[in-house]
Amino acid sequence: MKVLLTNDDGPPNSKVSPYIFAFYQKMRDLGWDVKVVIPSSQKSWIGKAFHITEVTKGRYFYPTKPGASRATMVRARRPETSRPLKEGEVGEWVLLDGVMIIPNVQVAVPADIF
Repeated sequence: MKVLLTNDDGPPNSKVSPYIFAFYQKMRDLGWDVKVVIPSSQKSWIGKAFHITEVTKGRYFYPTKPGASRATMVRARRPETSRPLKEGEVGEWVLLDGVMIIPNVQVAVPADIF
């Protein structure tokens, strides 16, 4: 199964986005191919906002396993280009500086889209 996981809460955070990492990990444990594209910060309640003059930029994000040292997470960089995973990283996510405007519906997509 191929899954595109998104939210409007941004990257894993105990206060505003506490469940996305566990949800991602559970789907991976099932053997699913999961791609994650999320906003770079909390964007709830602005889904209908328009940012006409802003340029949407993307960065890669490499989440670490729960329990990783805070120093490791603080030093984490968000590069503009993809790179191989490092020790302790569990995947490659894409963070967008913008609002996720994706309808909450099931859509059939070609199998080779990912």
